[in-house]
Amino acid sequence: EHLKRLSDEKLNREKLLNKSQALKSELDNINKISEKITFYHNTDKKLKAEQAAYITAEKAFKDASISVIDAEDMFLREQAGIIASHLEDNKPCPVCGSCSHPSPAALAENAPSEKEIKALKEQAKKLENEKNNISKTSAELFQALELYKKEILTLTDTSDVIHAEQSLKSKKADIAEETVKLQNEIKLAEKSISDCMTAINKQKADEKQAENLKVSIEKLKESDIEL
Repeated sequence: EHLKRLSDEKLNREKLLNKSQALKSELDNINKISEKITFYHNTDKKLKAEQAAYITAEKAFKDASISVIDAEDMFLREQAGIIASHLEDNKPCPVCGSCSHPSPAALAENAPSEKEIKALKEQAKKLENEKNNISKTSAELFQALELYKKEILTLTDTSDVIHAEQSLKSKKADIAEETVKLQNEIKLAEKSISDCMTAINKQKADEKQAENLKVSIEKLKESDIEL
C-alpha cells in the first residue's frame, strides 16, 4: 500500500514539475517579447527626437540658403554700383555698351566680400549635410520600428503594440498565480513522498524487528529442547 502510494506521489510530482517547467518556458518567451516591446518604445522615442531635430535642421538650412542668395545679390549689386560709379556720359558701358546712362546702379550698403560669401556657402553646405544625416538616421529608425512592430504583432497575434502589451501583462499575471499554486502543490507532493518513505522505512524496521524476534524465539526453543 505504501509503495503504491509512493509511486503515485512521485508520478504526481513529476507531472507538477513538468507543468512548472512549461510555465517557466512560457514566461521566458513572454519576457523576450516584452524586451522587444521595450526596444520598440526606445526606438520610437529616438525616431521622434530625430524627426524634431530634422525640422530644426531643415529650417536652419533654408535660412542659411536664403542668406547665401541675399549675400550674392548684394555682392552683385555692389559690383554693378562700382562699375556705374565709373561711367561717363557719351562713353559706352563696359557691361551693356550703351553710351546713355539714365539710371546707373547705386553702391550697395554693407555688401559682403567674396570671402564672406564663401563662408556662408560652406555653412549652408554643412547644415545641408546635417539635415541629410538626420533624414538618413530617421529612415533607419523608422525601418527598425516597423520590423519590431511586425515581429511583436506576429508573436502575440494582436493588432497593435498596446494590445500586445496588455495581453502579455495579463498572461504574466496568470502565470504568476498558477506558479504559486503549483509550488504549493509540489510542496504537498514532496511531503507526501517523505511521509511515504518514513512509513516504508518504519514498516521495514518493524518487519526486521519481527524477524529478529522470531529468530530469537526459535533459538530459545532450541535451547529449551537441549535442556
